[in-house]
Amino acid sequence: MGHAAVLTHEIRAVIPGHPLTKGSMKCVGRRGRVAHVLLESDDSGAKARWRAFIADSTRRGWPAGQQAVKGQPLGADITFTLDRPKSHYGTGRNAGKVKAAYTAAFPVGHDTGDVDKLLRLVLDALQDGDVIPDDCAVVDTLARKRYVDATSAEPDVLGHPGVVIRLYPIEVPAP
Repeated sequence: MGHAAVLTHEIRAVIPGHPLTKGSMKCVGRRGRVAHVLLESDDSGAKARWRAFIADSTRRGWPAGQQAVKGQPLGADITFTLDRPKSHYGTGRNAGKVKAAYTAAFPVGHDTGDVDKLLRLVLDALQDGDVIPDDCAVVDTLARKRYVDATSAEPDVLGHPGVVIRLYPIEVPAP
């Protein structure tokens, strides 16, 4: 990342795919002479592949000269669009239609992931993709989970699984 680049306005990126959480961290080691090591659980490698996909997608698709610089405060508005469970859909002639009881449902089940862990993986991927120098530069966040809904009134809810990332500079007030 070049030092001349600076994020001057909001950038929106749409990344298709099935959002995954950053794994839980586990401390391994003992006190004393051996340092503790934090390991992230990812037995299948799927989380690492999703993180690399986001990093590669943003690296290739991010506007030139719009990477944040070290010390620049940033805001992130991130929407995760998740597949609905099969139980939300009708059967027979109603196959593919969301049941009325589930049209306003939010993804709150254990299988939808914690929003903070979803967010952590995306912020790490933005750092890997050279969009931000360090994820600690993000000082404001808004993260939301929604189900796939092609007719949603919310602008960043997708008609397919994926994540919408809006990254913007935080204006520092003049002294």
